[in-house]
Amino acid sequence: MKLSPLGHQLVAGKPQAWADLLGRPVLQVIASRPRYKGSSSRLRRLDMVFESGDRLAALVKFTNSCEPRVYRELAPHLPLDVPRVYYTEESLCILEALPPSKPVTAWSEQDERLVLGDLARMHARFWRSSKLDDYTWLTRLQDELNARLDKAERGLQLLRQVGGWPGLITPHVLGVMEALLADRARLLAPLADLPSTLIHCDTWQPNWALLDDRRVLLDWQSAARGPAVWDVVYFLEMSGEGGGSLPLGEAQALNAYLDALEAERGQSDELRRQFFATVPAVSVINTLTRWPAYALDYLRPVERFPVLARMWQGLPRRLRRRIEGWIVWADLEYYRQAFARFEERAQTVYGV
Repeated sequence: MKLSPLGHQLVAGKPQAWADLLGRPVLQVIASRPRYKGSSSRLRRLDMVFESGDRLAALVKFTNSCEPRVYRELAPHLPLDVPRVYYTEESLCILEALPPSKPVTAWSEQDERLVLGDLARMHARFWRSSKLDDYTWLTRLQDELNARLDKAERGLQLLRQVGGWPGLITPHVLGVMEALLADRARLLAPLADLPSTLIHCDTWQPNWALLDDRRVLLDWQSAARGPAVWDVVYFLEMSGEGGGSLPLGEAQALNAYLDALEAERGQSDELRRQFFATVPAVSVINTLTRWPAYALDYLRPVERFPVLARMWQGLPRRLRRRIEGWIVWADLEYYRQAFARFEERAQTVYGV
């Protein structure tokens, strides 16, 4: 990545560059590499030691071109908390390093309701708003989903080659996925006429830092224009992948979100009806765009060397399951429930 001279000095931890940026004499900068489970970004932590003895921690994040623009241009207009930003340039963010957050396994019902309220306020702020036209760099969810479906088709082919994912993605599930991918227009039709707003697109529990006095939404590299229901369904369905367990049931959570949204926008029984009617389709699309594409990521060697598919199928079934369980690094029961829900809703919504 090409950085400006200042960006290079800040990332390298040059004390004078940090002193100039912060307006305080910096005695030392200590660099380390934090590990965040599930993060797809390159991260580096910098601890500044000031001459006064005070310390300040920053997180250097190499990301895509969208996230820095969110922090520069959109953050001042967001009705929720995001990390403090020290510096950005193309594909680089230097942010405050937050203290340890409340574990996702310890969330209360109140925590979940507050987070859903934050999402509702953000969505209400930009609901059908022409202001989003000013941010031409924001992608449309529809375009992003088509790109993901392209990747899903490749992943599905590879899953067929290796015989599915024993105990998780069965031959029947593969057949359902193929039928849905064969008619994209019908698949995406339930999203076509929904009101558009600003959506985060990666709202699972690990991206919410719950601190003593703050709730901070992290990781804005996937921000887009699209229907609010996508953020809500993603939050409800993907949080278990981060090892958490949301305390509210789906219907309770949806009603909590809609109560908060309607408090911002006024009552609308039609919106509530439309939201509940659309959730099953969004759930199906989320699973379909997520999992075959994920399988493609771990099966890329098979795509390049087809002989590996035969070797993989020749492994003892128990060993395959152990390897596949390690790949998803979470309770397999969560994924079994996710695919059972996928099959049920695909039949209900699309008849496949």
